Amino acid sequence: MIIDYLGHSEVLIDMKNNKWENVKILSDTWLSSYSVADLMQRNPIINVNYDLLETVDAVFISHSHMDHLDPYSLINIFSKLKNKPILLLPETLAFTKDLFISELDCDIKILKNKEDYEINGVIVRWYIFPDISITNEADVMTLSVRNDEEIVFSEIDIIPWDFEEWIGEVYKLFTEKDYKTRLYLSTRNELEWNLQIVDIPKENREEFVNEYKQKRVWEIYEHYNNISEMEDAWVKSNIYNLSWFVRWFIGQWIIFPVKEFWVDALKLQIMSLDENIKLETEISNDFWIDYPMYALNKVWEQIWDKKYEWMWRYVFENGNLKKVEKIPYLDWEYYKDEQDLTVDFRRNLKKEPVLLEIWKEDYLKDIENYLNTRFLPYQLWRIDANLKNLALDNNWKYIIQLKDSIDNVLGYFVWTLWSLNFEFVKNVDEKYNETYYLEDIVNFLEWKIELYSNFWSYLENWTNIYLWECMWADFLNNDILLKKYNYHFTLAKSGISQEELTLKIIKKLFEK
Repeated sequence: MIIDYLGHSEVLIDMKNNKWENVKILSDTWLSSYSVADLMQRNPIINVNYDLLETVDAVFISHSHMDHLDPYSLINIFSKLKNKPILLLPETLAFTKDLFISELDCDIKILKNKEDYEINGVIVRWYIFPDISITNEADVMTLSVRNDEEIVFSEIDIIPWDFEEWIGEVYKLFTEKDYKTRLYLSTRNELEWNLQIVDIPKENREEFVNEYKQKRVWEIYEHYNNISEMEDAWVKSNIYNLSWFVRWFIGQWIIFPVKEFWVDALKLQIMSLDENIKLETEISNDFWIDYPMYALNKVWEQIWDKKYEWMWRYVFENGNLKKVEKIPYLDWEYYKDEQDLTVDFRRNLKKEPVLLEIWKEDYLKDIENYLNTRFLPYQLWRIDANLKNLALDNNWKYIIQLKDSIDNVLGYFVWTLWSLNFEFVKNVDEKYNETYYLEDIVNFLEWKIELYSNFWSYLENWTNIYLWECMWADFLNNDILLKKYNYHFTLAKSGISQEELTLKIIKKLFEK
């Protein structure tokens, strides 16, 4: 099995079928250098030469976020390769089928949970995790690819799992045959913490980093401890004790655009993959578990100050990893810096909307309708933040403030226990629970920005952002998703790139 790691969650899996022919499956498609949805830079930034890539048999999309489903990359993949791959979509994205047929003119397979599907003699299987606490993206689909002797499982965007039903599923998957290679791809996404630290005063950063690392230690201990306490013998043996089992950690690094703006931001990165590997190794050994683990950045080669070349192709065979050659179709730059918690870097947060465009005149009615038909049922059933309990300490009201671009308060959407509806009023006596710029809400509903665009905005620390989270819940907002991807496919076909869009918005936000 050959693995080309393309950064973030993207991998190209090249596996032999029983006729000894190569079958190539691309898992996720964000091959752009920037994400307009997050207004952030990818690390590494990459450039794909599709003439050298030549062919791919299938393209798998795990879920609908733009760091996995990238229309700009898809246009390149399906127009520049020598063949037309089959597009593999999870059943949670079945509603996009007509859009992809129209835009890419391709064959599509809708993937069902735990279903096997054969591609040129190689078997693929997918899983959707039923428990939303496993991932912050409820519709994410994981991927496995196998032949008679090799298997690879990629967790994509889930957190380390210790749910018995899913450890059991993966264990059964890895033991269906006497595989000579069992490769588990684990992702480590430190995005949340690496972004939080930039707004912490210098004197408090070291304490924050220590607390985070202790949290990571606790999470890993909990994972192995939960496995060790499981009752079923076949689960207790677990995948970590299987022969030829290898775990490869890859880093989902989304960073501030340091190429054009602030290299100092990289000095505040909290944990490297090497540190994660060290923790995993030490803790797993405490539980008498010892299996091969690799961190991708162990094979970085420094080529000049603060930039790294990282273009190796890997072969997995009999439980061993070997780098054999540089990926011939790929050029990229990886940005890295030594940690320095004393740097003066802080985000230049703006007290204004991310975008200033508005198209709809009847926006207040639209927002009120969204609150009552989507946000209200979404928030009522939440276990961690039930709307009734949130309103308990605020005179049985839940209040969302709306401001304009120059910080004037336009009014409030108020929910009360006795009305069970949100209504727009000009003034309130109680404290509001959430606050937004009107332009941001409208642009969110009109597919122009997403949840993580708030990296660039000032938000009052004590307020919630549950409305934004609801609008970002893709399984509730298929119509918004279709608007978004229609729009981005149109731009991509006109030759516009994610880099161009992202940098245009960021530069406008931060122009003096």
